[in-house]
Amino acid sequence: MKLIIVTDTREGGIADYATILAKKMEKYASVSHVQPKGKGALNYIFFNLRIYRELLKGGRKHVNIQSQMWPFTLALIAFLKLTRTDFSFEMHDDPTNLRQKYRPMFVRRMIFGGAKKTVCHSRYSMSLLGANAGNAVYIPLAAYVENADVAKRTDGTFRVILFGFVKPYKGIDVLIEAAGLLKENIKNMEFVVIGRWFMDKESRIARMKELGIYDSFRIMDGYVSDREVIDNFSRSDVAALPYSEVTQSSVPYYAYSVKTPVIATDVGGFGEVIKDGKTGLLIKPNDPAELADALLYAYKNKDKLRKMGEEGYKLITSGEFSWDSVSKGYAKMIGV
Repeated sequence: MKLIIVTDTREGGIADYATILAKKMEKYASVSHVQPKGKGALNYIFFNLRIYRELLKGGRKHVNIQSQMWPFTLALIAFLKLTRTDFSFEMHDDPTNLRQKYRPMFVRRMIFGGAKKTVCHSRYSMSLLGANAGNAVYIPLAAYVENADVAKRTDGTFRVILFGFVKPYKGIDVLIEAAGLLKENIKNMEFVVIGRWFMDKESRIARMKELGIYDSFRIMDGYVSDREVIDNFSRSDVAALPYSEVTQSSVPYYAYSVKTPVIATDVGGFGEVIKDGKTGLLIKPNDPAELADALLYAYKNKDKLRKMGEEGYKLITSGEFSWDSVSKGYAKMIGV
């Protein structure tokens, strides 16, 4: 069996996940992980040509589409159906959120309807597929980083990290307001915001200054290397995910990889991987006061927080969310 994993980027969470997946699946199949060799339109064209070159080789195959620009995805699905090649589409993003420009809703329906199998990373994701749920396969995410160094948090600063593309549904406004509520209670708090902004950053900075908390924020706008990401997660006391909606996210898995607990809203599939009171805390969405209370609780209960981080690490290194279990799920899906 030949497994062809298609990923249209070499950077970011999906690329990290697909790279580890390819390595783990070598135990079950011959694996080819097709990615662009660089940036730019020409590299993207050659990347797509390499996909078809792999497909034209003989033998039994399964194509796993991790990420690809939607016009190319539809063309690839048509080709795979024409050649009767088994394939699956990975549901990494949320079909209900604001990413309509990236992949319009009618295109999502075409992809989910056309895919022979749709890999859902939360049971909540499966519930969104409606008529296409019959093609869904539940395989949870696993650690995006393995064997990461856990840095010692020794400088006395209480750090909160928000990681990923900064978009309205990810709750940066809620975090800013919560930080404003905490400024009198926690003097040595730092909020680390890592990721490219897809919303007005300057108005948020103005709000930080208005609340007198701008100096408590460290903003790293744009692409940040994997090493820097993991280092910042490791040096943070807690990861904040005040999302208004989500299917599932890589952020808890990055955090758990370095024993950092998570405070997240109880939306979408978060409750499946964030065990309230055990690996983190779940709160109501769109509620700065509740987020502030949760952060203050974390600040005052460092021993409990440390224990939550350890439990998070155990969660993704054994059982359902371990790579051993996840890779077996993929092996079963492709029939090996």
